[in-house]
Amino acid sequence: MTQRRTDHGTSVAIDVLAASVAVGAGAALFELITQLVAPSLPAWQSVAAAGGLAATAAACVAFVLSRRTKRIREALEDSRRFYLDLFEDFPSLIWRASGDHEADYFNQAWLDFTGRMPSQEVGDGWIKGIHPDDVDEYRAIRRVSFIRREPYQVEYRLRRRDDVYRWMVEHGRPLEDPEGNYLGFIGVCSDVTAVKEQAETLEQLSTHDPLTGLPNRRSMEHALDRQVSRSARGMSGALLYMDVDNFKTCNDTRGHEFGDVILVGVADVLRKAARTEEMVARLGGDEFALLLERATARTAKFVADRLRAGVREFAARQKVELDLSVGVAMIDGRTTGDRVMREADAAMYVAKQSGKGQTSVSNLGGLHDRLAAAFSDRRPSIARSGPHNGDSAPSELKFRRRPAD
Repeated sequence: MTQRRTDHGTSVAIDVLAASVAVGAGAALFELITQLVAPSLPAWQSVAAAGGLAATAAACVAFVLSRRTKRIREALEDSRRFYLDLFEDFPSLIWRASGDHEADYFNQAWLDFTGRMPSQEVGDGWIKGIHPDDVDEYRAIRRVSFIRREPYQVEYRLRRRDDVYRWMVEHGRPLEDPEGNYLGFIGVCSDVTAVKEQAETLEQLSTHDPLTGLPNRRSMEHALDRQVSRSARGMSGALLYMDVDNFKTCNDTRGHEFGDVILVGVADVLRKAARTEEMVARLGGDEFALLLERATARTAKFVADRLRAGVREFAARQKVELDLSVGVAMIDGRTTGDRVMREADAAMYVAKQSGKGQTSVSNLGGLHDRLAAAFSDRRPSIARSGPHNGDSAPSELKFRRRPAD
């Protein structure tokens, strides 16, 4: 842009110099005529000759300036044709809006993408291709940028010619002529659908179990912390910690592929039984959890019985014997999510030890700690991991040596 302005200034100087030379030549001619002819002419003819000469000089200046104006217009038109021809071959979608914010140009890549004619897109016609949920936000960002004449970036979904919406990232910036005058805006759009889908896939893998599609332990821990915060404000809840009884035997005798079918089926039973706002998660192996909102101990036991009945019905269709051992920990906001998880795990162990297919409710009175102490005396080889919090057993103590499935 600086170079264009420098070239433009040089060209103007040359034109002014040419006009000055023309006027100087006219003045010299006037002086010569005055000296040679004027003395022999009456006064009125001398004035007429001077006026004619002045008119001739003015015509020369006007001619030079008109040529300059014509060259400016031609150069501007050539510049516009150049970048528009260049944009036609761009793979990115490009549009241009005039100074009154009305779109007046779309390159071939844009028209190929939308499958529409230029006459359908000009003005605000192209806005019809933006997803209805994205239009308001897009208009607001674009309006502010146009008023301030500042670059912007925005994401939205644009309808493709096959009526499929694709995610676009649009970069818009002010457009200027060679002299730096504001002409409007130009926008470049890129399809980023594949990138967004990849990001969503990675997010899904980091928060969900790949086999069952349920949220994983990490997601459940975050949800549990949020529920503890809500319970501190009066919204009680409960955590059901479940282990599939007899799964190991089924997995060992009929193979891991069948075991995966069982896990997917159990997950489906739990998912269908949960309400929309409740989270079901696979914690690992054959362990699952259900987070209940606005629940009492009685409600939690009722839900546990219903879940066990659903698993037994599924198992009957698969011609295997399965059940659930369920541990329940109430959430009242007086403890941490980590403590609730450990208490529910300990209660599930008690249910397992009581003969399987049972439900045990922890009163948050240190059931986990008492079991940890008992097993420390009798089974010193139990694995422990995680920091000690000072008032309970190690945070990730797992009772993996449960009664055989």
